[in-house]
Formats: sequence, C-alpha cells, structure tokens
Amino acid sequence: MLSPFKPHPLIRGGYLQTVAGQVFAEPQPLADYATESVTLSDGDQLVLHVDKPDTPTPKHPVVLLLHGLGGSSVSTYILRITSKLLKLGYEVVRFNHRGAAKGTEHLARNIYHAGRMADVHAALTHLAATRTGRPVLIAGFSLSANMLLRYLGEGSVAANISATLAVCPPIDLQDCADALAAAINRPIDLYYTRRLMQTADTRQKLFPDLKPTQFPKKMSLKRFDELYTAPQAGFGSASEYYAHASSKPLLIAVTVPTTILAAADDPVCPIAGFADARVSKHIALQIERSGGHMGFVSARPTEFGDRRWLDAAVVSWVRQHT
Repeated sequence: MLSPFKPHPLIRGGYLQTVAGQVFAEPQPLADYATESVTLSDGDQLVLHVDKPDTPTPKHPVVLLLHGLGGSSVSTYILRITSKLLKLGYEVVRFNHRGAAKGTEHLARNIYHAGRMADVHAALTHLAATRTGRPVLIAGFSLSANMLLRYLGEGSVAANISATLAVCPPIDLQDCADALAAAINRPIDLYYTRRLMQTADTRQKLFPDLKPTQFPKKMSLKRFDELYTAPQAGFGSASEYYAHASSKPLLIAVTVPTTILAAADDPVCPIAGFADARVSKHIALQIERSGGHMGFVSARPTEFGDRRWLDAAVVSWVRQHT
C-alpha cells in the first residue's frame, strides 16, 4: 500500500473529507464496455459492466469492483479507479447489485441488501466459468466491503479469489446506523436515505403488484431499514437485519488474504468497532489517521496527477497482488 495518507490542508477532519469525496467527484466517463448478466436462483439478474484495456496483459488478474450503498457501476470512485487500472493493462469488472444499474431496474424484483452474499458468489462463479484459470482480485467499498468480509467469513468462498480489499467497511451495521443518526451526520444520512427512497419508488412503479410502503415525512437510514429493507428482505426488524449482515463476528474466520483500509475519523463507520473485534491472521488492518468515509483527498498529488489517495491506494494494492 501507499505511504500514510496526509489530508489536504483545507479539508481536515473526517466529516469534511467525507463530504469532499462526494462534492469534488470528477466524472470519468468510459468510452466502451461490455455488459454481462448473471441469472440468480430466484430469477433476478445481476448486471456486470466489463472494461478491457486496449493492450491487455494476459498474466494480470481480473479486478472485480463492488460499489457502495446507493451507488452503482458508474459511481465516480468506481469509474476513476477503473480508468487507472485500464491504463495498466487490467481487465475490470464493475459489479452492480440487484437493480442498481440505471436502466436495468426491471431485471430485479427483489431488493439488494447487506445480506446478499450469495449474489457476490454468483458473480464470482460466472467469472470462473467465463475466464477459466484467471485469478480475481476483489475490492469492495463501504457497504459492499462489509458484504465481502461477511462472505469470506462464512466460508465456501469461490476458488478463483486471489486476494480481497475492503475499503471503509461498516463491520457493525447497528453502530453505523447509530452514528448516522448523530446530528452532525444528518446531511450524510439524508443523502443515502433519499437515494434509497428513490430506488424504492422506482421499484414500486416497475412492480405495482408489490405491497407499497408508506414513508413518513421525517426519514432516516435507520428508519428506512426498519420500514422497508428489513421486511422486504424477510427480517423481523432492522436490528435483526443488522445482526444477520454484519461482518464483525466472522472476521476471525477469514482465510483469504485480505486488506482492510479504513480511517480513524470515519463519521459513518466508527473505527471503535475494530477495538474488540477478533481478526484473522489473514487480514491486514490498515487504519489511517484521517480520510473520513471514502474521502482520502490528499495534500499532495498522486502519481496519477490528482489528489485521490484512495484510488492510488487501490491501484497499489492491485499491483502488490499481481
């Protein structure tokens, strides 16, 4: 990985780093990509966007990127990292959770949530069948980072995984929901909640036979999970859902070489959750003093000419495991 992160002098503190990571998100359009679909056992389909370099390097592993909550394969950080990896000769597969890719919402009747580890496994099985003998490096971000860790800890992982990277994982979903409920995090909470409510509205229009959910005027992510995510996913409450999907209890069981990258000042995913966590010897835990949640806007430009330390860290990790 890279040398320790140093925040931009005008963007200090976890909250500012988190907001800056979104506000200053430069668009990185990708010219050409292929679409591959994976049919799941319940009939829903996953959509994978595949980017291949102009000059491929056959010995390079495939890099699978898993987006965070409310995002998709065109989230700016996913596109930025993909663009940098393509220039280095890597094939990149941008994963979309059920219904996350714009224009494909009709392919998923069921919602995606933090407990859908089987969907990650289905994507890996697809890659094993279509890219015989090629190892896969997986980088998961935010909610997907937690899902990835939970998947690894549950065992029976796909054989084609070479190594994994979990960036800013909410290993205790209850703690994260409580942190988002803090007054200072209200704008961040609303950002996620409104995006999820829009997704719920789109799903209701596409599948009008589903029982509609009535949302009160004052909403939060925790309330959304209580009223919508938990019942739609078959859980009795948000607390039950959080307990089922959190990766913290299973970190000790991870056997795949894994790096966890997090920030001590992350306002969304409290770093205190790692203090009493039992962590496998196969996990390298890298906690930066600053960076916020998916921020990491640095004081100095990286080798790519921007200040996106997170992008450079992911690329460095990929190189390390190639």
